[in-house]
Amino acid sequence: MVQAVALCGGRYFRYCDDMLFIVPIDKKELILNMVQLGINQLKLSINEKKTEIREFRKVDGDLLSDKPLQYLGFTFDGQRILLRADGLARYSRKVKRGVRLVKSTKRKHNRLRRELGHEQQGLYKRKLYERYSHLGKRNFITYGYRAAGIMESQAIKKQLKPLWNRLDYQIDIRRPLRISFA
Repeated sequence: MVQAVALCGGRYFRYCDDMLFIVPIDKKELILNMVQLGINQLKLSINEKKTEIREFRKVDGDLLSDKPLQYLGFTFDGQRILLRADGLARYSRKVKRGVRLVKSTKRKHNRLRRELGHEQQGLYKRKLYERYSHLGKRNFITYGYRAAGIMESQAIKKQLKPLWNRLDYQIDIRRPLRISFA
């Protein structure tokens, strides 16, 4: 299969069970049939809901697609490589949950300190910044910036830039904690 893709001038990428075939449009059916045959021989099946076929065409020197290609947490529309929106949304939910937990814990500790007659302490932000910002070593943001560098994508950097202000907004101790019981 790999040789067939290479012979028709294409590229093949695979990560675990995610496969990406980039082939000329006129070879699409040939490769599609070859992949289906190979999968059938292994007595496996392809999840049709997760199978996507995208066609890219050059128009006036620009690469255009009928719909963006999604692969391994990224999208490519022919012009830009971006982080997938659901990955950014998942990160934002984790930030909100993490900051809310830290604030709630700090409030509980300060209540105990008050009862014991001790001075209250401020919020320890260092761990939050390490976990949820570019100041950390291994987190979603540093992964995004590393990917942007490797793929030379300014668009990814633009996606990540506002996340610093959102983190600061969540950490702001003057901002009230909202608790819902829904």
